[in-house]
Amino acid sequence: MNLFNKIILIAVANFVSLVLSRALLPGFHITANLVPALVVVGILTAAHILILPIVKAILSPLIILTLGLFSLVINALVLYIVDIYSQSITMDNLATLALATLIFVIANTIILVLAKLGTK
Repeated sequence: MNLFNKIILIAVANFVSLVLSRALLPGFHITANLVPALVVVGILTAAHILILPIVKAILSPLIILTLGLFSLVINALVLYIVDIYSQSITMDNLATLALATLIFVIANTIILVLAKLGTK
């Protein structure tokens, strides 16, 4: 899978995650306009491509010690930072952030695994 396809898949996964989080979580709010939502998807995709690999490489000992659970904390931190700096997305409380993080991780994992299976 080349980089362009991976970027598109991650963007689709982030969009699906935003839609699912908005539908399933009452404390997860996105502005009704499409353009700000797509900006949030772009920011999350850029963070997933550029920032997460570096942070996970630096914090890999903690990820290994916690058997991968610390990667959920890293993903939650990225989602929280997007929540702080973007006016298009708001989360009411920490429970909403935790559940949204689980939705994002599960959706990204499912979509990327299905894409890898489809290319074989």
